[in-house]
Amino acid sequence: MIGALILTMSYSDKYYEFPNRFGVVSDEHYSWVNINPIFNISIVNLYIFSFTLILIGLLGILFSRNLFIFLIYTELIFFSVSFNFIVVSSYFLIPSGQIYALFITSIAAGESVIGLGLIILTFKILGSIDLNSLNRFRN
Repeated sequence: MIGALILTMSYSDKYYEFPNRFGVVSDEHYSWVNINPIFNISIVNLYIFSFTLILIGLLGILFSRNLFIFLIYTELIFFSVSFNFIVVSSYFLIPSGQIYALFITSIAAGESVIGLGLIILTFKILGSIDLNSLNRFRN
């Protein structure tokens, strides 16, 4: 999460001046309490949500035995990282975090296509997509 903050702030000296949601260009930033004055959602709550998604994804990867479920939890981790970039970029009014999120989404889509292809190939050869059955590929 700190990496998202560093990467989105790395291209600016101080702040960019972009119009906010109401079309007003200003150097004012919202307080740490509210990221959006319309919904009053705290940035801390958004970080907790992102961290929870990452934790669920990691626990799912550690304890899943199905390749398809493994792929879904990997996508959940990609989503939570993208969400973290979007939160930071919308807080500091810098669009580079949203661009990073777009790149992460395209990488996740490519990973899904390759992963699903490997799952279909594994099912055709072994008749199962269980992770324990992949040991047969070693011989």
